[in-house]
Amino acid sequence: MLGFRVCDAQAVKSSGFVFSAGKGLPMYHLPAGSELGIPFDVESSYLKHSFSAGIGYRLRLQRNGSRFFTDVALGAQYNRYQYNVGYLSGTDGVSYAGGNGNCNLLSFSASVGAGYYLYKGLSLSVGLEPTYYVWDKTFFDLPAFIRLGYDFKSVKVALAYRVGTLRNFHLAPFQGIHLSQWELSVYVPLWRRND
Repeated sequence: MLGFRVCDAQAVKSSGFVFSAGKGLPMYHLPAGSELGIPFDVESSYLKHSFSAGIGYRLRLQRNGSRFFTDVALGAQYNRYQYNVGYLSGTDGVSYAGGNGNCNLLSFSASVGAGYYLYKGLSLSVGLEPTYYVWDKTFFDLPAFIRLGYDFKSVKVALAYRVGTLRNFHLAPFQGIHLSQWELSVYVPLWRRND
């Protein structure tokens, strides 16, 4: 039998793959002007999150008869960002060309969350997801998340909001970039304990 006792009599309730997709809401600010003193055009300058896609593997720990549970997971995620930088015309009437492009972020994470079944299959959980980004940019973030999910037995569907607690993502000229996103996930258990 695959079930085993872990962490003060919690047992593995299920384990399986998690597939996710999301939309981010990066927060940032632009300095008053570039290093050359040319003012940025705030109206045309932006940093937007296009989409995210992820895959992971999760263990759910839950004691028999308890509404409380713990989720432990490992995951990988791809995020795509678009940016545009525009400049205002100088007092001499000269127009300055801006720039635009994409930034692709690949990350790996380990997460732990504590949750509670509110009613039947409806659950609410909160947790932390230490994340290391390895490409295009290399940095570390420590997102916190809150997740509302429903267990349909064969799959569990959840909506989560994740917000980074660090500001280690640097993409000039944007400053103080704070990563956050909404995420829809589907958990597909490969094994489930029958209580």
